[in-house]
Amino acid sequence: MSFDAPPIDSTLSLSSELHRLGLTHAGTTLSALSRGDIHETRRVLKRLRAVLCLADGDRMASKADKALRNVGRMLSTTRDLEVSRELLPSFTGHLSTREEQQLNALLDPAAQRHTAIERALPILHNVCLDLYEWQPEADWGTLGKAVARSYRLAMSRLKECRDHARAARKPPKGNTQKIKPLSEPLHEMRKELKRLSHQLCLLPAESGEEPSPEVSPEPSPSWLERKKAEVRRASQLLGQEHDLHIFQERLGSHARLVLPILGPRRSVLQNEAIESAAHFLRKKPGAFYRRLETHLARIQERASREISCSP
Repeated sequence: MSFDAPPIDSTLSLSSELHRLGLTHAGTTLSALSRGDIHETRRVLKRLRAVLCLADGDRMASKADKALRNVGRMLSTTRDLEVSRELLPSFTGHLSTREEQQLNALLDPAAQRHTAIERALPILHNVCLDLYEWQPEADWGTLGKAVARSYRLAMSRLKECRDHARAARKPPKGNTQKIKPLSEPLHEMRKELKRLSHQLCLLPAESGEEPSPEVSPEPSPSWLERKKAEVRRASQLLGQEHDLHIFQERLGSHARLVLPILGPRRSVLQNEAIESAAHFLRKKPGAFYRRLETHLARIQERASREISCSP
């Protein structure tokens, strides 16, 4: 079962809110891993790391983030196999029963699962204990700069993807070096956009109400809601492409059996993902940061009014 913590409450101390979010996500992650739900563990793990990145320069946050990165790596093989097994039926309609059984056995995560969970649990438990004592020093200016830095990194990854795609289409003359797969820069961009997506979801809305699909006529979405929708769309496309890349990689030499279907699908997804990311990242970092500062100033003004009006 999935659980999402509410966004930052701007009427409370930002430091206490980061502490709350860190503890909430850490507890949810530990609970998910304890019951063997690796997908949910990795999902909330990314949210927790996004929270820690907002406490820029905090030693305990940096230490916890490194430990969580190691936990994610420990669980990645099992999760990759699980996802690949889920994808398999979409590509086996033309295969014989024997070929399908061979691929299914190749993608069995059972051997990896128990060991991965056993190794990751004590590390995650220690992170939870550390975060219980965590006292982050944070302000809205630091938070804004952390989000803007994630945006700049994502834009750099987008440029790498575009340069790579251009070089793959028309390699420079005399270049004998092997061009690395497009999946590599796409995966790096996916990680940055995912972190940025989680960080934007932590921010309060400018108004007291979130846009609701039940209201008619539907209110115009705020700047934050638009950016969240755009980055979510790009992240979803990149996630689908990454899953297919892992699927192909896990099959090894057997991938030839599904490449006639898999290859074209990946090509379409890669182009759509780059276009979607470019749409989200269409503003230069400076312009994005200035608009973000405006948003943060407005929610602080609203919070001040709410506090002054409270009994």
